[in-house]
Amino acid sequence: MSPRFWQRPRGKRGKRDAWDDAAEFVAWAADSRKGQDTPGDDVERDEWGVPLDRSQERATLLRSDLPGWLRVWMRGPRGSDARKALHWRNLLLLPTALMFSVMIVAVLVAWRIERWTDPVTEVGTGAVEFSGVAWQSEDDTRVQAREGAVAAHGVKGWATDDGVVRADYRGLTAYAAEDGAPMWRYEPAPDEICAVDQGVDQGQAPGVVVLLLALEKDEVDHPDGDGRRVRSCDTAVAVDLSDGRELWRTGVDRDPEGIVTAAGVWTVGDLVLVRWGEHLSAMDAATGERVWSAPGAGGSEEDMCTLESVRARPGEGDLVGWVRCLEDGVSPYLVVLDPADGSERTRVEPPPEYSGGTHVYRLVSADPAVVAVDGLLHDDIGRHLLVVDPDTGRTRRIDGEGGTASVVSSPWGIDVAEAGVLAEGGTAFAATDVRDDTNRAVAFDIASGEQAWSARLPEKTRVRPVALDGDRLLALGAETVPSEPSEPSGREEESPGGEPGGGSEPEPDEPVTTGPVMAFDTATGAVTRISGDIDHGVDIGENDPETVWDGETVYVLPEPVAAPEDGEPSPAVVAIR
Repeated sequence: MSPRFWQRPRGKRGKRDAWDDAAEFVAWAADSRKGQDTPGDDVERDEWGVPLDRSQERATLLRSDLPGWLRVWMRGPRGSDARKALHWRNLLLLPTALMFSVMIVAVLVAWRIERWTDPVTEVGTGAVEFSGVAWQSEDDTRVQAREGAVAAHGVKGWATDDGVVRADYRGLTAYAAEDGAPMWRYEPAPDEICAVDQGVDQGQAPGVVVLLLALEKDEVDHPDGDGRRVRSCDTAVAVDLSDGRELWRTGVDRDPEGIVTAAGVWTVGDLVLVRWGEHLSAMDAATGERVWSAPGAGGSEEDMCTLESVRARPGEGDLVGWVRCLEDGVSPYLVVLDPADGSERTRVEPPPEYSGGTHVYRLVSADPAVVAVDGLLHDDIGRHLLVVDPDTGRTRRIDGEGGTASVVSSPWGIDVAEAGVLAEGGTAFAATDVRDDTNRAVAFDIASGEQAWSARLPEKTRVRPVALDGDRLLALGAETVPSEPSEPSGREEESPGGEPGGGSEPEPDEPVTTGPVMAFDTATGAVTRISGDIDHGVDIGENDPETVWDGETVYVLPEPVAAPEDGEPSPAVVAIR
């Protein structure tokens, strides 16, 4: 036993006296177990230790009966308490406590500064212009492509005078604006669509679209000799969007010995441009007759360069295109073509860091020429807008990222791959990617490269741009707003999943597809709700649907399901007005 236990407790003067012998210590220990207020041994008790004589019971609660921490609190502070707190063992924790205190203060200061410098935009309420979903077509089960087919991946839509036309993997379908009833169907089976017109949405209401087909009769063995059968994308066909009639069909300019399974087609004014490998040809949009052929204008097979998009340059009459190159060390470039013969007038290459094929590009404007860039895994590229001046050959970068990574927020970057970027009147508009269920809308002045405005949306709110409508930017919104608790009704209600209770806030993995239509002022970024909450079916930040605006109705065209294992078929069109 430690010598410490062989000492008497402190007296009034705080001194200790040694025990005379072990017997005296044993007697003291026995008395200590009984407690200071234990009645004498002459008190008769029951088996539980309760006095039989009730007068011997103690009716008051002594301080010694309380927990130690409460006794310390009741007696008040003493000098010994401070000495214990400043013990060397406790002093070791002071640096850690100070460090965490500084971190907490820094986070709070950063959060307050961020709220001052980048406040949340107030969402106003305007006149209701959209009442909800006017109609929704049935699930489209006809879009499944043949196994091994070289189909036109993605979906495209065009507004017409009496409805909307949707292109899927196998054909075109027209839906009536009033009720969504199918009006006609164009399906070139057994031939397959391998490219859809990507140019007719450039500021004009098309009456005709051009498709590229891979004909069944042209099916041959794959050049690799692996037993696969492939069809080359060799035929162009024009379809009247008013009734689905085929207006003309013709072969494209191609290499007689080659096979191309991925081609491109753009209607630009009176011309239909077709890229087949390195070949670029132009046909008359009305008749399909060949106008010119420009070998090499479609890219370079050696450097794996491909013309990805073409736009007309207003006022100049030139054709502006962007060529992406997959070969390492080969830079992409902006090319200006003569619409009379397809000859190359100007070529502008960006800096060397753009070389390689791991970047995503979108030509969003031809005058001025603006390319939206997503560097994906390349941090030195990031997300930005690249302004190219074909006349001087100069390029200028407009940074499409902002904010800093912190405990309370994360940096943002424009969404190039999904929502895309819109440009008009010298200003580019974009939405940022969704982080923490929230994003923002931003605008950039193309001439100066400065950020015109940034509308930071409230928490759990995100938007996807739809179209520019005069002096405002229309966007679909999605909001995650928990429902207010309901009054108790005496019985538990089950949620759709079968669990009791439940509310309108979805589970973490459940898509949020309900929200208002919002309008952003193109000059100031002021945002206004112009509808109530609408179940539009777009999981913003996850889905990449096509949207079409005809001045009255927003048509949402979800991505088609290519195969049963990819999920259940989705509605072909959702009309919001």
